[in-house]
Amino acid sequence: MWVGESLSGINEYLVIFQNSSVHAGVGVTCFIFISGYYGIRFSRKWLNKICSIIWMCSICSLFILFMSGNASLTECFKSIFPIITRKYWYASCYVFLLILSPWINEFTDNLEKDNFQKLLLACITLFYVLPTFFYFEIMNDKGKGFVHMVVCYMVGRYIAKYIDISNIKIKILWRDLLGIIAISFGGNIIATLVRGEISWPFSRECSITTLLIGILLCMIALHGTSESKKINAIAVYTFHVYLLNNALIIFISQYFCANENSMLYMFEQLLIAGAICCICVLIAIPLNMIAGLVAKVTNRIENICLKDMNLLVKNKYL
Repeated sequence: MWVGESLSGINEYLVIFQNSSVHAGVGVTCFIFISGYYGIRFSRKWLNKICSIIWMCSICSLFILFMSGNASLTECFKSIFPIITRKYWYASCYVFLLILSPWINEFTDNLEKDNFQKLLLACITLFYVLPTFFYFEIMNDKGKGFVHMVVCYMVGRYIAKYIDISNIKIKILWRDLLGIIAISFGGNIIATLVRGEISWPFSRECSITTLLIGILLCMIALHGTSESKKINAIAVYTFHVYLLNNALIIFISQYFCANENSMLYMFEQLLIAGAICCICVLIAIPLNMIAGLVAKVTNRIENICLKDMNLLVKNKYL
């Protein structure tokens, strides 16, 4: 979505509210929390599938940028090697989390409840509470990094291990969620008035409010079996949408942008965002099929190589 510098009046407050409640950082928090709650089980097949999806979406995004005249040599290099160049910070961090998940799972599974609580309290204080109220954070990444993902993952592991979500009244979860959104909105309004420009320090990935909103949303969704099924149904192409949307935003913005002075500004924003999501899903369907084929070929090659390696070792050639 586009946020201009000349917003004023009701549009300014609507944009601040939108970023206070459904900021992009909440999506990342939800995805990793769910991954931690159910637990990532590392496998070469899953790693190859994820890497194939990232690479296919990266190449598709590069093609879209070429059509919009915004491609560069640097962008080409990043698109060919999207994971190691951190073209998509979230995708790169997720791959690293997937690789390290066996050791993270073992570490959290063997932690006693008391020590687990102390570790989470220390991490949340250092990486979320302090950056929220003092703005600056020690990691200098605004929460868009590996530390954020590991902490969210560990929170998911802790809740899955020690908290029965079904025993918490749904009304309490909704009350807490609305309360945190109100705090986030109020904090962002104060920051905007103080700085004289649109600001949302309470909506960054490294903000305690963003973390809590994401966790509460997931707990509400996980409260019943039907909601869990809905999560799985919706989540199929969310990763693809994340990888493709920036390139589509750049492409579409050349032909249409929401009018910042219009009373329908937020409606236009939501309409554009909805259209981009639909286009991303339509593109993702064939890309996902191709990525699956690429992953299968990669798995076959790896199996052949490993089999040959085992034969060489067995025959003492290595």
